[in-house]
Amino acid sequence: MIHIKTTYPKFRKRTKWLQDKHNSTFIQWLHFKVQSELNGEEHNGVSKNLRWLVAGPSMAVPSYRSYLINGVKFNTKAQDDV
Repeated sequence: MIHIKTTYPKFRKRTKWLQDKHNSTFIQWLHFKVQSELNGEEHNGVSKNLRWLVAGPSMAVPSYRSYLINGVKFNTKAQDDV
């Protein structure tokens, strides 16, 4: 938050604006900090969990045509129409 206050001195007393700016820029800031800490090396003292968080969410989602729940098979609508 100190970085934002010094970067945007006109807004240093506007708490709501500062919080919104912090929330919208934090992930980019964290990504930059971790990448600069790694400095081209694979680990360089940065934990696996922190590297995983900085990578962001995965867009890969598993999908299935049917589900087996308590011994009962349920098909998706697309599978039923086949």
